[in-house]
Amino acid sequence: MKSVGLLVALAVAAIAAPTATHFGVSAYSRYRVASIRHANLKLQQRELREYAEQVAEYKLFAVRVERFIRNAQSAGLGDGGWNRHHVDIKDRVVSFAELPQFIADHAGGENYYFLPTKLQIRAQGARGDTNPFARRGARTSGDEVMVSLVGDFLVPIP
Repeated sequence: MKSVGLLVALAVAAIAAPTATHFGVSAYSRYRVASIRHANLKLQQRELREYAEQVAEYKLFAVRVERFIRNAQSAGLGDGGWNRHHVDIKDRVVSFAELPQFIADHAGGENYYFLPTKLQIRAQGARGDTNPFARRGARTSGDEVMVSLVGDFLVPIP
């Protein structure tokens, strides 16, 4: 009788072990697929949030542009209502600390608009269109850059 019980137990184990292994591997496979899908959904969620932020920033920019256009039109300015003051700065040496202020000085303001056509910032020793980071006969120190700027300040005609 003991041998029959042992045979039944072995038969059940012989069937249960592969079945349990199959279901275990299948469950792990579904878990991995779900984990990958979850990671992709989190990435899409982050990208969607970033896109929504960019849309919000663009809407604020569009409101500022519309306000600027309304103010210009209410002042009686059309396409010909601007004085142009050409700017052509070539190879000015500017320190890294002064660079943000230099750029801010050449941005638009409440009573004028700067229309840039060229802005070039080169590291020390740069010449022409070659590698701007190659060291050759530098005319600037390590914390300075060469700035070239071409554009027009547009000032409304009173």
